[in-house]
Amino acid sequence: MTDLCPNCKRPVTTERMAFIKVTCRNPGCSEPYTRTTTPKAQDVVVIHEFVLEGLLEYSTSMPTGVFAGKRWKRRVKDGWLLGEYIDDGARDGTLLTLWTPIEVIPK
Repeated sequence: MTDLCPNCKRPVTTERMAFIKVTCRNPGCSEPYTRTTTPKAQDVVVIHEFVLEGLLEYSTSMPTGVFAGKRWKRRVKDGWLLGEYIDDGARDGTLLTLWTPIEVIPK
């Protein structure tokens, strides 16, 4: 079934990322329409040790270059977390930070 814009009743554009963003880009639509699903958090991210070494570490701070898709690692008591900025779909330019535990595969 095609997803329709509640304003103009025409099909909307669907983008699949870490979450699903549905946007109406139809000309003449009365109001801009966007709907975003909640990101699905993974239980754990499994990565190789050499990939972990390539991630920048921000264990006591947050990265200053803020853009959707940026990833970094953070040391925690029990290991590592993967931090990632994700677009929350708001028009104000805000991003969410998604934290996921990392399971490291040794070299």
